[in-house]
Amino acid sequence: MSDIDSDKWLEAMKSEIDSMGSNQVWTLVDPPKGARPVECKWVYKRKLGADGEVTAFKAKLVAKGYTQRPGVDFEETYSPVAMAKSIRILLAIAAWYNYEIWQMDVGKGMRREAHWDAVKSILKYLKRTKDMFFIYGGGELILEGYSDASFQSDDDDAKSKSGFVFKLNGGVVAWKSSKQDTTTDSTTEAEYIAASEAAKEAVWMKNYIQELGVVPSIAEPVVIFVITTGL
Repeated sequence: MSDIDSDKWLEAMKSEIDSMGSNQVWTLVDPPKGARPVECKWVYKRKLGADGEVTAFKAKLVAKGYTQRPGVDFEETYSPVAMAKSIRILLAIAAWYNYEIWQMDVGKGMRREAHWDAVKSILKYLKRTKDMFFIYGGGELILEGYSDASFQSDDDDAKSKSGFVFKLNGGVVAWKSSKQDTTTDSTTEAEYIAASEAAKEAVWMKNYIQELGVVPSIAEPVVIFVITTGL
């Protein structure tokens, strides 16, 4: 490396490799017969401060994903992230058992301008809603849901709206309000569609909580209260 800052780049590269090792992101293996490994390359960037001076040297080892052929080297891509309702369920359970909560993060995450804009937006939201909050701990550790529908409430296409709310340990952990895909002919039909959507959500939440193995009551059927006079 002939760059004037070669020592800084080498240090950044070592930090990247050490991070991959500590986070256990890969395992060295022999490639399967017939497999075409994806090559990688180094990407370098100087991080500048507000005064335009270099504050850090970044080196990232990235895969050459553009060399892969759709339908040949891969069928689909998926990058899982935690859903908000999953986190709320964990918080409700932690409040019930008085668990201590720890947050984990990846120190080598790629932070960009969009992330900083998101942080500022979140801080503004928290400032505006500082007196609004969820309370967990006011009820039993039992999952229960509520379903409702508003019949032909959309003025444009006369479609109904569905809504549901699920509570755990006295606090709300999941909710949804959306317009139904089809036009219903009666309040009863709209309520059945709304109850069906709530039941689908209940199945997912029940399976998720069962995998945690710390909520004995989840073995029982999930009760969904349907707010209607048409059923």
